[in-house]
Amino acid sequence: MLISTGRKPLQRKQALKAFYPPVAAVWAAAVICKRTGWNQVGFIRIIITFLSVPAAEPTGFSPTQRSIIMHYSIIKPLSIENGPGCRVSLFVSGCRNHCPHCFQQETWDFCYGTEFTEETEKEIIELLKPVWVKGITLLGGEPFEPENQPALLHLTNRIKAELSEKTIWAYSGCTYEQLHTPGFRACTDVTEALLDNIDVLVDGPFIEARKNLLLPFRGSDNQRLIDLRKTKETGAIVLVPDKR
Repeated sequence: MLISTGRKPLQRKQALKAFYPPVAAVWAAAVICKRTGWNQVGFIRIIITFLSVPAAEPTGFSPTQRSIIMHYSIIKPLSIENGPGCRVSLFVSGCRNHCPHCFQQETWDFCYGTEFTEETEKEIIELLKPVWVKGITLLGGEPFEPENQPALLHLTNRIKAELSEKTIWAYSGCTYEQLHTPGFRACTDVTEALLDNIDVLVDGPFIEARKNLLLPFRGSDNQRLIDLRKTKETGAIVLVPDKR
């Protein structure tokens, strides 16, 4: 179930509306009427009001992006554990991988945290501008969930256009091969364009039995640091050397 009980009433209402409009409306109206003692007329009015709540939309994004609003749990302005140098780390929300021993299970919820808007994108661009910031790392949650890819494509397009010297890393519980497999849930019509913007992909799920604390920038030895630029040039997977 993707709907968390910990968010604000309006966010809950919008989330319910997105997934189960008629059921959510009847349920909400029944609960309110039971607690307030309202009659049938009040019951009908509540349903109409509930279904008329407009979906929140970030401005400045394409219709594809506006159709689903990406959420994020946190933006770390300076981190050194998710790639080389000082980096901005964006932890998006939503993940269907559900890896055992995941250290951020709350980010499995697609509506966890804060809506990613045009203002969020502007904030990230400003955080990337200082010369000591080497780039951005996309984590989660799962950045390559179909719901998250359009907004991340828009963000990375802008970074490449305005701050081309910054590197982009991304973590995924999906493998490089899966992301290129038609029919796989995370292989969408924008996946290839998103991958084209990324310099290094850390792929594969965390596996507790293969945990290795000596590995840089990843938790288990099945995960790979893939140089996507060289991989595309050579046609074969090229790994980044294991050094910080």
